[in-house]
Amino acid sequence: MGRNNRENDLLTFKESKPGDYWFHVKDYPGSHVLLRPKNKTLTQEEITEASEIAAYHSALRNSQKASVDYMPIRYLKKPQGARPGVVIFTRQKNIIVEPKIPKE
Repeated sequence: MGRNNRENDLLTFKESKPGDYWFHVKDYPGSHVLLRPKNKTLTQEEITEASEIAAYHSALRNSQKASVDYMPIRYLKKPQGARPGVVIFTRQKNIIVEPKIPKE
């Protein structure tokens, strides 16, 4: 998880690997969350937990619900000349979650 624009950029474009999934709260500032699934496909539990973390580390932390977009990292691009943390993406899915840190 990135904690600021520079960390988001580093995580998303330098540390990610093919097969990773990217999560970010929809239409609000927040952390980029990267998930490296245990298997090739995500489980619903993995999607929910990563989404809750993304929502918690966003401007919607104190909201009842947050909309989180997620997709395979391969559908994420950085616009040429864009400032750190700015991305464009396609083929996203969306989930509504409560912002929180999942119990271990």
